[in-house]
Amino acid sequence: FYPLLPWASCNNTWNTDDCFIEDYVYSNVSSKASVQFLNLEALQIEQSGALDYNIVPHLAITLLIVWIFTYFATCMGIKSFGKVVYFTATAPYIILFSLLIRALTLPGAGQGLIEFLIPDFNKLATLEPWADAVGHVLSAIGVGYGAIITLGSYNKQHNRCGRDSLYICTITSCTSLISGLLCFAILGYLSNITDKPISNLIREDVATTFINYPEAITNLPSPQFWAIAFFFMLLLLGMDSVFGFVISLTGIEPMEYLDEDAPMWTVGVGIGLTLFVLIWIPFGAIYQLYTSRQQFSASFEPRSLTKAKD
Repeated sequence: FYPLLPWASCNNTWNTDDCFIEDYVYSNVSSKASVQFLNLEALQIEQSGALDYNIVPHLAITLLIVWIFTYFATCMGIKSFGKVVYFTATAPYIILFSLLIRALTLPGAGQGLIEFLIPDFNKLATLEPWADAVGHVLSAIGVGYGAIITLGSYNKQHNRCGRDSLYICTITSCTSLISGLLCFAILGYLSNITDKPISNLIREDVATTFINYPEAITNLPSPQFWAIAFFFMLLLLGMDSVFGFVISLTGIEPMEYLDEDAPMWTVGVGIGLTLFVLIWIPFGAIYQLYTSRQQFSASFEPRSLTKAKD
């Protein structure tokens, strides 16, 4: 809603003296305006990377708002969740296709698609991309989170579970492919305007989502509209995941309970999860959690073994 997007300039209170906008001017990535907005304003991570156990107010407030929405979406179990999900599950696809269509019209998008669609067979001969792919598939489908099993338990006794499983896997794979097309179309556009190869622009998923995309959005006409659409899509995707997780937890209550008991049970689960998540919103805690996941996640194990051998 800013006249100028906050990560598009270096004239903000959180910017340092060495802040710059275009990443081909300097090599110090931490001084980029978009990186400083993420680290120094949004997450409020100190430049040293130290972990400060103070609560970031705006993160705590947004956390509370999300859990209020989660309560109203899941307070009556599958009855309320089934109605809300019609919007939260379909709206992201509308936004995703809109962003993809817009990205494909950008200069350099074609080069990004070539980079995405033509594989590097030398890398395919190693274990690392296959391990990352398995980690991505399991994470995208969410097999171990319990939501699919819980929601599937509400089907009729003779429901065709094999067919539904095929639908879930197919839709998830197609969504990942469409997201990949969008990602590399944006990277191709950034490569075009910065004169840097796409391989130099590829970063971890958090950096791509909160640094590369916002940078590309600042160069589009009406950047505020596309910024709102993009982050609203991320919000809906995140809330969908939370809804399913809460439903799987509230489903472990005694097998049968009255509908009027469901809201209080959901409140108890929500309060417990909110207090737990509060641990992860002190200064820098989110960043520390992400870097820890990289070090200990099974999908990154081959990379760690390679470094160890070196």
